[in-house]
Amino acid sequence: MSPVSSTERTSKGPAAKIKNIKISFSPQGNNSPR
Repeated sequence: MSPVSSTERTSKGPAAKIKNIKISFSPQGNNSPR
């Protein structure tokens, strides 16, 4: 259960902001499509 998966699912809500921040601090940010 990855926290990124949860935020990616709610990318339509306010979690989108958190997702962007998490991706910024996450090494997978380069692999994640914006």
